[in-house]
Amino acid sequence: MKDFLENEKKMCRHTQQIITPIYNAQKAFKDTNIYKTMNYPAGIIYHLNKSPFLKNLSVLKSLNTYRLPNSLINTTSVLKDLSNGLVMLATGTNSVFAARTAINNLIEQQQKLKETVERFRLINQIFDEYYPIFDENLINKISRMRKKDSKSLEKCIINYYKKNKYENILKGYEIISDKKFIQNRIHILESCIKSMTKLPQKDRYNLIIPTLTAQITGLLEDCIKLIPKDYQPSSPDLKERKLLLDYANNNFKFMYSMALQNIIEKTFCRTDKFKQLPAEEQEKYNKIRPGILHGDTCCLDYGTEKNLILSWLELFLLVKIGEYLSLFSCLNS
Repeated sequence: MKDFLENEKKMCRHTQQIITPIYNAQKAFKDTNIYKTMNYPAGIIYHLNKSPFLKNLSVLKSLNTYRLPNSLINTTSVLKDLSNGLVMLATGTNSVFAARTAINNLIEQQQKLKETVERFRLINQIFDEYYPIFDENLINKISRMRKKDSKSLEKCIINYYKKNKYENILKGYEIISDKKFIQNRIHILESCIKSMTKLPQKDRYNLIIPTLTAQITGLLEDCIKLIPKDYQPSSPDLKERKLLLDYANNNFKFMYSMALQNIIEKTFCRTDKFKQLPAEEQEKYNKIRPGILHGDTCCLDYGTEKNLILSWLELFLLVKIGEYLSLFSCLNS
């Protein structure tokens, strides 16, 4: 019995040290009737609000809402309610074992939320650089980087895709090459793939990028044609690319719709609008379809490794979207 009590005392001390907000809440209410405490949790919530748990929730709120799936938004709400309940349980129970279980559950949920927040923060940063990346190996590699500024991020992504003679681009192409959605264009894409390693570097950029850009235009139009006829957008004025984006925001995985928005807003940016952008932004993304295909003088320096890789990644994304729309169309026909 003595050993049991000693062990319980140790667990009690350990439990209080694990969660500082709960420990502070216990101190704040040590002279208060326990039932009154449970009916008046403001002091407990005050301490909890200073904890990393809700700090992570505030980070989620700072991200653009349209970039977050509804499931995550709902989860954060549930976790917040859960955390409040767990704190009250931990401070209101007479059993150290029950308190320890409640606190461990809170710690576990907090860690999961922290990992989720970091993941979404990283994906936001990657997409802000206009790279539509869905390769888990690359995302994990980026997450391990010590520096994640724009230059370091770009260097990591380019090196990943150009290594071993574009090994990872070729793998991506193998995945889409047998898709029905793209078969009428496959002969053009095959030529681009063959030219990837056979042409000199500058010729490769100058010839392949316009070709892929033209096919991206066609794929986008193919996707628009596959939007269900009975789809009622939030605004009846939406047409073509804006209609596709509206449909994507309501039906696609959030990453797909976010990447699609980058393509529509940047790749299809009008030349006159592009000229009004700051020089830094023009250098960051100058792979605009009108300027390249119309030979505008402001877009003659599109021939870069970055734009070559971006062209393939954008094309891969549109094939994913097209396949999804084709499947949905077949199910409803």
